[in-house]
Amino acid sequence: MTVTPEIIGVIIAAFGAAATVLGGVAALNARMVHRIDARFDRLEADVVELKVAVARLEGPQPRLLRP
Repeated sequence: MTVTPEIIGVIIAAFGAAATVLGGVAALNARMVHRIDARFDRLEADVVELKVAVARLEGPQPRLLRP
């Protein structure tokens, strides 16, 4: 069985198509990870603000108060 130029062209085209699809998937995955990181950063900031607000409502710990 001989390998004709057409078969070589099809193999090269298949690898090119696979590389294009995998590159697109990698780009979409990177974009999704970036968006998720941004959401977690916003959530973390909200949690810190909530902790500060609760600490202000509770006041200082009794051990820090002088009698």
